[in-house]
Amino acid sequence: MPPVSEWIRPSVLAALAAMTLSGCGERAAGESATAERTARVSANGSTCLPVEDMTTAMGTPVTFTQSIGSICQYELTGSYRGVFIELTTQPASRAEDVFADMRRVVKGMKGQEATPDRVDLGEGGWAFGSGGMSRAAVLANGRLYQANMDYMGFETIGNQKDALVRVLELAIR
Repeated sequence: MPPVSEWIRPSVLAALAAMTLSGCGERAAGESATAERTARVSANGSTCLPVEDMTTAMGTPVTFTQSIGSICQYELTGSYRGVFIELTTQPASRAEDVFADMRRVVKGMKGQEATPDRVDLGEGGWAFGSGGMSRAAVLANGRLYQANMDYMGFETIGNQKDALVRVLELAIR
């Protein structure tokens, strides 16, 4: 039998290569693997929505780009290529911090009197949209679900708050 050093190195390298390649997202237009991707489970157990569900919720075609930890990332296609949607799950204990940050951000985007809109999904949450970004977050199933979208420079896309709430509605099922 060969010494451990001769067979462990290739097997470790093969395992690392497999893990690296399995985490890569396909994002080039026309790649069929992206269009046909079904739900994926990331390393910590969060579930990414299938591309078809994200496309329906957003009202425009999207591609899956990557899943890292509890973050699932999608990209709009066509003239909005470069606009990304991040869907995350976190422990419920993070909710108040995330909601407070959302209240702060909405004031910066829409004025000091602005507040996010109440979302009646799960145990409740908040959402807002503006000409440059939209955010939505809800508590459900003992977790905090959050969808974020920044589109500065793509202002013609308009307020996407309602689309992100539809994404969260699918995510908490």
